[in-house]
Amino acid sequence: MAKAPAHQPKDDEPEKAKPVCGIIMPIAGMAGYDNGHWSEVRTIIDRAIVGAQMTPQPVWEGGVVDIIHDRIVSNLFENQVIVCDVSGLNPNVMLELGIRLSFAKPTIIITDDIGSLPFDTKIIEHLEYSRDLHILKTERFVEDLTSKLVEINAAQESNMYRPFIKNFGRIQPGSIGTERQPADLILDRLDRVSAELRSLRRDQSRSSSSYADAVVRPSSGGGVRSSYVTQTLHISVPAPVVADALTVLRSVYGVLSANLSAGSTDVVKVQLRPDVLWSAVEKELTTALGNKSVPYVVIRSGIEPVE
Repeated sequence: MAKAPAHQPKDDEPEKAKPVCGIIMPIAGMAGYDNGHWSEVRTIIDRAIVGAQMTPQPVWEGGVVDIIHDRIVSNLFENQVIVCDVSGLNPNVMLELGIRLSFAKPTIIITDDIGSLPFDTKIIEHLEYSRDLHILKTERFVEDLTSKLVEINAAQESNMYRPFIKNFGRIQPGSIGTERQPADLILDRLDRVSAELRSLRRDQSRSSSSYADAVVRPSSGGGVRSSYVTQTLHISVPAPVVADALTVLRSVYGVLSANLSAGSTDVVKVQLRPDVLWSAVEKELTTALGNKSVPYVVIRSGIEPVE
């Protein structure tokens, strides 16, 4: 018996809307990542989502809400599935991930292969991609992410999806009601976090230390390797106590080296570990030389790579 022809939609028959897959990810450059990197990662995520027959949409886009915080929270609740890239542990990304998980909605966590996930997040299943976006590794990642999206979307539609938060006993997942009271509470928390981040940036700008982070360099084998940069400061110290200052600096934890700058008798070049604040070293120096009332000044600071 001949098979019946497959249904072909008529020209005036509306195409079924594809479910939206929200995207949580950094968009601005930060330590170790530039803007162009995130643009490339976004393209890769979009490919996987489209391959799963879904519509990609960052959580800060879409909708008719004018207030961006309100729009983000609404999308975090309403999007059928969300892909969250936690690479670099961006504070806004981690906050939005926590909100999404509290709604007990399908969420796929992805991260690059540099660094490690926080303790509370590490226990959640996640997919990993190559930080250098190597073409073959990236193609495999796209396939894996597409398959995961299809799988989790099917589980959600068949009511078989078990959210992460359900593993902690009788916890009632959050929701957004018609009065949007939970959203108001979350918006207040977002405002507080934003204020704290602004305060941290101001503190960092006033600090004489330079924060350093991992940098990625090509290796002879064609891949990448991770090295670090050191904080380098040039400190003007009165010549009579330079020797004492060098002795103190070389004994302080986190100081990699302390030597006179080339051609100078009163400028000390200090190199610090990337995770050590200059303020901590400064405290040790002040304590040791304070009784001599030594005026010293940081005249230049920066970062230098360690080969």
